[in-house]
Amino acid sequence: MSLYPLPDGMEFSPGWSEYANFISNALKLDETVLKLLPNVVRALEIGSFEGRSAAWMLTHFLTHPESTLTCVDPLPTAIYERFMRNMERISPRKPELIRQKSKDALPKLKGKYDFIYIDGDHSALGVLTDAVLAWPLLAPHGVMVFDDYACDRLDIRRPVDAFVGLMYKHIEPVFSCYQLAIRRRGE
Repeated sequence: MSLYPLPDGMEFSPGWSEYANFISNALKLDETVLKLLPNVVRALEIGSFEGRSAAWMLTHFLTHPESTLTCVDPLPTAIYERFMRNMERISPRKPELIRQKSKDALPKLKGKYDFIYIDGDHSALGVLTDAVLAWPLLAPHGVMVFDDYACDRLDIRRPVDAFVGLMYKHIEPVFSCYQLAIRRRGE
């Protein structure tokens, strides 16, 4: 039995985001981030693909009945259908899915989020844009996680480091491994 089982019957592309790597990231989130969050969490995920991380969040830490998850991803039809089938296996709560590019969707969102997970456009400009547009949505003491931060084949580290360097007075580091997590200071 896995430490972090997902509901039976979920479908994921072979080799995509290997579960062992996903589990090591989930363990790091458990050890550090989750204890920083309130009981009722308003979460935002930028980049959802087939819904693996959305399913994990909904079944492992967005468990309070009033916790919510908003997913932003312009999913093409085939991936959208797989995402929806996977979300059907999570009962009874489902995320709100906004099928738009983050650069179009984020400026329209209202309110503050306690947890923001950035795993969308993996280009340098895309990651930086997501960070800048998501920042005003992050609640004081909220946590922002950048997935794939240490992935050598992607150009994520440089734009994330640039963002963190610019925002250093407003953040505190939480952890850095394959992912990078920062916490917004109370302002």
